Parts: sequence; C-alpha cells; structure tokens
Amino acid sequence: MDRNIFRPFDYYFRTWAHGAAAFRDELTHTSLDWTKFGFAGPCPFPVPSNEELAIHQERFEQYKTSVQLRDHLVDALNVASDGWVSANEWDNTKALNKELFDHMVQSIREVDYPEDKDDLSQGSARDCWPFDVD
Repeated sequence: MDRNIFRPFDYYFRTWAHGAAAFRDELTHTSLDWTKFGFAGPCPFPVPSNEELAIHQERFEQYKTSVQLRDHLVDALNVASDGWVSANEWDNTKALNKELFDHMVQSIREVDYPEDKDDLSQGSARDCWPFDVD
C-alpha cells in the first residue's frame, strides 16, 4: 500500500503546534493523487483549482520559511522550541533576540523597502518573528 495514503494522518493532530499549512498540503497531495491510490468516487477533500493551488503553494512556502526561521532562532538563542529560557539566561537571551530581530529588520529595509518605510520593514519582520521583541 502506498505510504502517502496515510500522510494526512501524520499531520492532522499536530495542527495546534504546526498550524494548518502542513495538514492542508497533505490533503492537497491526497486529492491530487486520489485516483492513483485506486479509490472509487471523488476525494472528500476537493481537488484545488490552479488558482487555489498557486495560493496554497505560496502560503506553504511561507510556512516552511517560518519554520526554518524558528528552528534557526531556537538554535541561535539556545532556547526550547516554545521559546522557554531559564531565568538566569533571560537577560542575555532577550538582548540577543532583539539584536537578531533588528538585524532582520535592517535586512528587509535594505532589500525590500526604501529607507523611508521603517514601519513596513518592522511590521514585515514582526509578522514572521516567532518570539516577542520589546
């Protein structure tokens, strides 16, 4: 039996931690491969239109990028995946988090926005930054 049939079941219970993007991606692949799996009748999750598929792929790429950012920050800040840090490391971790955030804002500003758009670059960074920044 094709292992991909079971992939949605690997993700459905993790949506609280990973969001819906990974689960939706698995449902999308299941619907696209429905006849290949040999099932009769239509897939309960409808095959997305080309437009819906393009939107999904863009959002899924954003999701993967946010997961990579979070993983890199967890390593760089030496924190737990939920952001927990011991009390004796709090001040240093908080300062490093702010430094890394400011670096990202500066990078966005240089690449995507003219210098007079500081609010846009900081908003873009805050939208994808997984930890609080004061």
